[in-house]
Formats: sequence, structure tokens, C-alpha cells
Amino acid sequence: MLNQIIDGVEKAVDLVATPMTILDLKGRIEHINPPNEELLGRSADELRGRPIFDILLPDQQGQPEALLGSILSQGWLRGVFQNVRPDGTLVPVEVTAEVVRSSTGEPRWIIASVRDVGQLIRLLEQLSASANSLVTQP
Repeated sequence: MLNQIIDGVEKAVDLVATPMTILDLKGRIEHINPPNEELLGRSADELRGRPIFDILLPDQQGQPEALLGSILSQGWLRGVFQNVRPDGTLVPVEVTAEVVRSSTGEPRWIIASVRDVGQLIRLLEQLSASANSLVTQP
């Protein structure tokens, strides 16, 4: 029954334009949708079963085990990570993850949405540099 539910969720997630990931409770990738394949630069088949922290590096937020524990204990997590693409380049992404529970409250899996924040970070850096140059001008 659970596998049928997960299959239905995977099909629904595949229709969403937002990059999405489904993880098991140990942080292993169960499924990623096509927009996330594009963002991560890897196929769903290539990633299935791999630990999420093989490709998402915490950005000064703690160790992977602590982050996974935090998601499971709090029921959610939002943070900025570095996505490691196959060519080694890093792409900053914001991840919002939530534990999906059964009708009895048992944790079943984790679902996460991913947003590329690289352009936003570059824009903020440019604005900061512009502001600094205005302050330092006589």
C-alpha cells in the first residue's frame, strides 16, 4: 500500500514545475522530478538510493546527520546548501524540506522543494558593493 502511495506522489511531483525531491527517512533519494534533474545536472535513475548530502553540501549549518535529525525532530527544515553538479561546480540552492506522516502520525518520507538562489546572491552582492562604494565616496 505504501509503495502505491509513493508511486502516486512521484507521479504528482513529476507534474510540478518546482524542483522537488522525495527522500527516505535516512536521507537517501527516492525520487527527483524533471526540473530537479535539470537543476542538479543528474538523472533520477543516477541519484536513486544515494544520500542527499552526496550532492548537497550544508552551507555552514552543521553536519548531514545533525541536519537530518533536525528535519525528523522538527518536522521541517529550510536552509541554503551548495549543489555539487557533476562537473564539480557549486550552485547555491535554498531547500525547504518537510516530513510526510501517515494518518497515525508516523514519519513516512521527506519531501523537499529546491530553489536556485545563485542569481539572488549575486544580485545582493552587487547591491552591497554599490552601497559600499556610495558610502566611501567623498
